[in-house]
Amino acid sequence: MAFAPPRLLRVTALGGAALVAVVASHAAGVPAFVLMVGPGVAVPLGLAIALDRDVDVPFPAAMLPARAITSAAPLAAASGVLGWLAPPGHPAAIAAASVHAVVCALAGLVGLARLWSRRGARFAPLQELAIDVGLLLLPVAGVWFLASRAAMPLAGFEEPVVTFTAAHFHFAGFTAPIVIGGVGRLLLDDAPRKGGAVIRVLYRIAAIAVCAGVPLTAIGIATNHTVEALSAVVLASGMLVASSVLIVAASRRAAPRSMVAAALFVVSGITLLLTMTLAATFALTSSAGRGSSLAGAVPLQTMIDWHGGANAIGFSLAGLGALTLLATTETSKRSSDAR
Repeated sequence: MAFAPPRLLRVTALGGAALVAVVASHAAGVPAFVLMVGPGVAVPLGLAIALDRDVDVPFPAAMLPARAITSAAPLAAASGVLGWLAPPGHPAAIAAASVHAVVCALAGLVGLARLWSRRGARFAPLQELAIDVGLLLLPVAGVWFLASRAAMPLAGFEEPVVTFTAAHFHFAGFTAPIVIGGVGRLLLDDAPRKGGAVIRVLYRIAAIAVCAGVPLTAIGIATNHTVEALSAVVLASGMLVASSVLIVAASRRAAPRSMVAAALFVVSGITLLLTMTLAATFALTSSAGRGSSLAGAVPLQTMIDWHGGANAIGFSLAGLGALTLLATTETSKRSSDAR
């Protein structure tokens, strides 16, 4: 492989995790902690998974922004974490968020290049399209993150919705499609005839619902509660189907290579059962739209702690961690075979 960015991105994520451990005590609540984990750990891990293919050959137009991402990722991860030491609106907070936003924009360019390269195949396969969706939604996450750290309203929304939206696009918008795409590679690329018809159908439902649900939910929040509620239910349903794929199929496929990865897939899937049930209940009984009181059957603090926090750690990091372990195991095996 002429260009292999995943290793540096994984090292970047380890460094980001160390910084989060040091800085987390200064975080003002769960949303700040989640938005340290996003830029510092989840984004570099997700980008490593997205770029764990030879970008020189299938996606030549993606090579330049992928190289730029690899070079800028360590600074962006550090900035995304350390920027929280400054209060919202402080020049240091804005500068740190801007660095992260640049990497998010570069990821969007990679997503566009990947999509363009498969236009003749109607953007198939589905697992790669899911990864493209994650890459294309990451710039949106970067914009909302920058607005949050700049203490600026955005699109008619003010705090705390701006911060919540930044977190939503980092995890539901970016991480979820990346995990779904990575699991699709595991189930459909590596052993396409062993997945079983039922698992393949479930995977297709999960991937389509997750990829469509995130932007539809955002449209609903920006328009009216009916669209918001229906979109949230679509997203939650897709995530719940994804949980069964993670718990049953992904863990089983991963077990011969890594029992730890298999266990992480189970943790990721079980977490979704909780978090997306909360999300669907909240969406049907409340709203995140303009002027909403954010009050519903599920208390806002419960949503912050058990939907936002659990999704970031239990679903996202567990799923990304499982895929990362499998990728590093495969790399070690290829190196050993070469020797």
